[in-house]
Amino acid sequence: MSLVLTLCAACARSVDPHAEGGVPAFDAPPTTDASTCRGDGPVVVAPVTSLDLLVVVDNSGSMRENQSNLLAQLRPLIESLTSPPDLDMDGRPDYPPIRDLHVGVVSTDLGTPGATVPGCANSDLGDDGLLNPIRYGQALARHQPWTGSPVGFRPDDCNRPDQFPAFIAFASGTTDVARFTHDFHCNVALYVNGCGLEQPLEAAYRAVRWHRADDRPGNTDPNAGFLRSEALLAILVLSDEEDGSVRDCRFAESGIPCTDAIDVYQMASLRWAAPNLNMRFYMYAPGGEQDPTWPLERYVDPRNPTRGFFGLKPGHPERVLFAAIAGVPLDVPTHVVGGETQTDWDASSVRRTRRITTTLSRVEVRRPTTIRRIARAPSRCVRPIRIGPVPTAWCPHVGAKAAATIRFVRHAIRWSSTSRGRRAASSRSRGGSTSPLCATDDRVETAS
Repeated sequence: MSLVLTLCAACARSVDPHAEGGVPAFDAPPTTDASTCRGDGPVVVAPVTSLDLLVVVDNSGSMRENQSNLLAQLRPLIESLTSPPDLDMDGRPDYPPIRDLHVGVVSTDLGTPGATVPGCANSDLGDDGLLNPIRYGQALARHQPWTGSPVGFRPDDCNRPDQFPAFIAFASGTTDVARFTHDFHCNVALYVNGCGLEQPLEAAYRAVRWHRADDRPGNTDPNAGFLRSEALLAILVLSDEEDGSVRDCRFAESGIPCTDAIDVYQMASLRWAAPNLNMRFYMYAPGGEQDPTWPLERYVDPRNPTRGFFGLKPGHPERVLFAAIAGVPLDVPTHVVGGETQTDWDASSVRRTRRITTTLSRVEVRRPTTIRRIARAPSRCVRPIRIGPVPTAWCPHVGAKAAATIRFVRHAIRWSSTSRGRRAASSRSRGGSTSPLCATDDRVETAS
């Protein structure tokens, strides 16, 4: 497994970070000139050399092998970010190196407020989206990862809760890559005793939105200092389950209506889609009365760029990347379109979904959207949901009808041979291969 974070400019045109004489697009003044989209020369953007990487780790019972796979790739990941390869052998790196890196880790455990569920150590808040939950999380405090993990899962010398700060930092030229990889390993190896009702989207939201994670003077939040205004924010989720980010109105946005759904954790509640607690997070119709999750617009709202993750980078949605290392079906159906073999998403699920085609001048969402599944299916597949493109106003600095896409990235992971592992292997969150953030056309797919 390897992870590549890619940034592109407007109009889905190639970007040459080595080009000379260009004005960095990030710092260019607003303009209404759309000539940059008509082929009048290359679009040049300033290389992004600072990265804030938030890793959301599913630490539920089925994740031991999956976490191990991630741990084995930490060194290649750091090296690929800080020392880019020259695969085309033209004598220069394929992309600019990251010179300043922040890495923060959160767990998917946000508890089961209002109910006591076996395996969920802190029912009220779980680890609450706090960075370094080994040190600051209330749930992980009750099952520290070194107390139950096998020999070799974690380095022997990282076995104290207070050993690391909220996040770790890498500075090119001063930080040793091997030591940083070691510290990354210590922070991300949460092991598998966390709550089995995972909330990765909400954990990421709380980490960087609910908790003030910015570096503004006077910020005393536990997550303070992680986010820097000029840095690229990359959110990476590792999970083998569907997102179950339940509406808990204690964390509602100001001015946004909220209907509590925390009684979904109560077995006696009859208003949900299934009597079985786990199946309540699979059987509902997205956006319907039995959907207990936050709407997707909480995390990325095409109509309001000040909300969600894009709101952390005002005027620069291209500085937000979102990806997931998640399960895929063992046998992915394909079909031929225009002579090209492509994944057949419709054949991967029980119900067809309605496609909403958008243009660069508008974003049309006709009904509430959610990343939750459509209906119970033998393959437990979920159609991909891509948000984008966005109106011109989102990218005034390039004067073009730019687009930004937030998506999960499909990634194959070898799972255990258990029945749960096989089921997990065929679950899928939003998918799609890595592609430019800026496009000339795109689709938003929502459940019908």
